[in-house]
Amino acid sequence: TFEDLTIDDGISELERLAKYTKSTIGLQRLVHTKMLSDVAKSIGFAAAVSNVLPLLEPLSQDLEPVVRQHLVEQLKALAKFLVEHGEEGYQLVIRRLLPLIASLLEDERSEVRQSASMTLVEVASVVKQEDIGQHVLTIVLHLAHEDEREELRMTASQLLNLLAEALGQDLVKQFAIPEVVSLAEDPMFRVRKATALNFHCVCKVGGEHELLERLMPAFVRLSKDDMYRVRRACAESLCDISRCVGEDIRLGVLVEIFLRLTQDPSKLVKQSVLQQSGMFLSTLPSRAISETLLGHYCSMINNPTGDVSVDAELKHICAFSFPAVLQIVGKNRWKEVREVYHSLAQSRSVNIKQTLAHSLHEVARLLQDQQKVEEELVPVFEDLIQDVEVVQMGVMKHLSAFLSLLSQPCRLSYLPLLHDILHSTNPFNWRLRQSLAVQLPQLIALPPEVDLYRTLFPLVMVLLQDPVA
Repeated sequence: TFEDLTIDDGISELERLAKYTKSTIGLQRLVHTKMLSDVAKSIGFAAAVSNVLPLLEPLSQDLEPVVRQHLVEQLKALAKFLVEHGEEGYQLVIRRLLPLIASLLEDERSEVRQSASMTLVEVASVVKQEDIGQHVLTIVLHLAHEDEREELRMTASQLLNLLAEALGQDLVKQFAIPEVVSLAEDPMFRVRKATALNFHCVCKVGGEHELLERLMPAFVRLSKDDMYRVRRACAESLCDISRCVGEDIRLGVLVEIFLRLTQDPSKLVKQSVLQQSGMFLSTLPSRAISETLLGHYCSMINNPTGDVSVDAELKHICAFSFPAVLQIVGKNRWKEVREVYHSLAQSRSVNIKQTLAHSLHEVARLLQDQQKVEEELVPVFEDLIQDVEVVQMGVMKHLSAFLSLLSQPCRLSYLPLLHDILHSTNPFNWRLRQSLAVQLPQLIALPPEVDLYRTLFPLVMVLLQDPVA
């Protein structure tokens, strides 16, 4: 109603905050909750402590979840503001803000708990190392031992992972790792699943010994869990964990899990592990990528699930990760992935072709062979440059980089076509013309001076007369 939107402009910001955060109208409370940190900064430290901080506790118990959610998001900026004012401000973060965050971490609504989790992680970055165990870690350990509420143990598993670097190796070894191992054996599958999804930062910080002796055995058990959702979460975590561990664990433990999950009885688990295959391979040394491993990545083009929408998504993921896979296996194994690339290039999907268009120059660079680029990629380039505008745009954005990798005669044959392409595209598509304009310094360097007028002068003149400034 009109009353919901009516605000008294005749009073100061602070008076508005005091009045409308207590309003009976939820929308007014929400609007003014979003102003808390800005008003605190504008009125200064002393006035904020006296007038803004007392508003926080009542708002943390507001009947509207969206008000509680926005309150906890405001605490990030408030914490930074307070610690800028020395020890007194820092102690207010410890004594006033952290207890509020702790209470909102136990909120009945998941969106409030999630926002509170992100706020705790950010506020932890301003907490001194000597205080983080007592004032931050204890909040998370309390959640991990909430036996009656599995959603709080799920929140704990996420926070133990997100806070690992802030906690440091000693606290992670002593407290976080035992909790992670315990949560990985929780009787509720949703907690085990959450733990499987939140392993990598703990792995990164925990140290080699803990990784081998405690974390990896727990993750292997999770990857063999009776519930397919837990195994699927393990598949989704493989890449992140692989980036955080050493080569021995990658090759000795994670590859074994990957190969086992590709044979999982659950279609959804197999689908997830295939989705991860390209990025997982990119974390391995090329010598460790067997034909079998590479074959699983390549199988994404062969409609492995029989579900049209799922197989279309797998092909898109395959296209997205292709440059990363080629980079890791190297140009000498192009023949093993060539069929995948050309199959994707012949797709009717605009999403797939757009992805290929944006990475064409990268694939050309990775091949490191002018003749091979011209034989294998120039036909793809010709198709993509004549496709719909979103696909054209992907090629145009990196045009100079791609053309620079071609031989002089081949390069010269395409430069005059740019003028024609501009004339054939929608006149409202100024972004395509802009992408060419910003590349002119690189494009002008491509032909010999004697061919410059013939190849690029018409294009330059068209761009100079463009109606868009």
